[in-house]
Amino acid sequence: MSKYYDMNGVLTLPKMIEIDPVETCNLRCRMCHVSFMSAEKRPVFDVTLLPRLKALRGAFVSVASGFEPLMYRDFDRLMRGLTDLDMQMQIITNGTLLNRAKIAVLLASNMEIINFSFDGIRKETFEYIRRGADYKQTLDNMLSTREAFKGKGTSFLVNSTTMRSNLEESVEILDFWDRHDFDVVRFLPMVVRYPDRDLIHESLYPIRDHAQRVFDEAALHVIQNNLKAVMLLPFLYASDVRRRFPGNCHGLYVWSNNPKARNVLSLRERFQLGEHPLMRFYDCRAAFTTATVLANGDVQLCYKYSVGNLGQNTFEEIWFSKAAHRVRQQIIGAPTDCAACDCFRFGIAFHKLDADRIENYFSGELGPYLRDIDFETGMVRAKIAPRPPRLVGSEGEYNIVAYADRYIGVPRAAGRLEVDKMDLSIIPNVMVEDTYAGLIARIRKAAAESVGSPKVRGA
Repeated sequence: MSKYYDMNGVLTLPKMIEIDPVETCNLRCRMCHVSFMSAEKRPVFDVTLLPRLKALRGAFVSVASGFEPLMYRDFDRLMRGLTDLDMQMQIITNGTLLNRAKIAVLLASNMEIINFSFDGIRKETFEYIRRGADYKQTLDNMLSTREAFKGKGTSFLVNSTTMRSNLEESVEILDFWDRHDFDVVRFLPMVVRYPDRDLIHESLYPIRDHAQRVFDEAALHVIQNNLKAVMLLPFLYASDVRRRFPGNCHGLYVWSNNPKARNVLSLRERFQLGEHPLMRFYDCRAAFTTATVLANGDVQLCYKYSVGNLGQNTFEEIWFSKAAHRVRQQIIGAPTDCAACDCFRFGIAFHKLDADRIENYFSGELGPYLRDIDFETGMVRAKIAPRPPRLVGSEGEYNIVAYADRYIGVPRAAGRLEVDKMDLSIIPNVMVEDTYAGLIARIRKAAAESVGSPKVRGA
């Protein structure tokens, strides 16, 4: 194990993991990747795999990062199981599905942070952005949760995705959540992830100078009105507020002199952001300090590399495996993937985003087309290439990759393949189908016909 080096010389188990128990959501928010996902059956986490995390007893866990965790049918069992492992929890939720029973589950769990996603503060704006959500019911759910935790040490954060539609509500947003005893309001600039007219129209890039003035006014409002709520000031730009009040600003965060104000960092900021002695790439240590458990049981490093599955091995075995070591060595030796990583840019190191650079408003895959975007019409004047290959699931011994309107079954034994750059016909046992269901059926049929093969576990 001595060949696995970390901050203290030897790689230790991570201090934090994320678990996405489902890959779906009950809403179709305008800017969210879920609104653009293809229709296919999605995996669901097998809650009986929780004992395979026992080596992580006492660690931190973020329940959900990209989907809605309260959609999970075994949510109560998941939270009890994580609590039994003494794990300290953060949950990220849209709040729409909370009720008395779910609030009771949260109260019985080791909740360190409850992080709500709520965009804007006016009814018409919120329901325009968060399609499928009821404004009053969602607010009732969130405020009932806050009241239930009154007097406890749990921190309450709000993520407000900021776009043209809700930019002018910034001060109202701060005042509302401050009145209701929330700790941090995180203004997160909307990222255009798809060449969609509505998204392009909502981008802050064409009005970035005005947006910076609005954010500065909001930051000044926090300080001068002695709000308890701390503000995450989006982007890196020459802010007069930072110059005038250096004692009330650090990085992107702004707070008042209110003695109750406390700057609460998300688990990603706390455990993934920072230097590492082996990393030449600045300010990310995710592959050495954290991991993600997907709904299908896969364990990922860096939100990209699956290095094992809890259905076959314990977390500890996966973390210290040869596959995980190969990934870390690859990242150390050639960290080019890091610079292009949207998760790093928008989820970990957003404090370094320059407000005047157009690429900081768009996902990496749209980078080649930025000069062809017409913000008036919302059109991209160039033909968009297929989206990069993406892992969408697994079945038996196969990873399932979506690319160019096809589904590709890649045997795990083949290792990491760049399916957009290779002749797949020369790779043994690769399967390609036009539909997700068709590929699943083909993989299962092949497994059933294989003499002496182990039974293929269902999706």
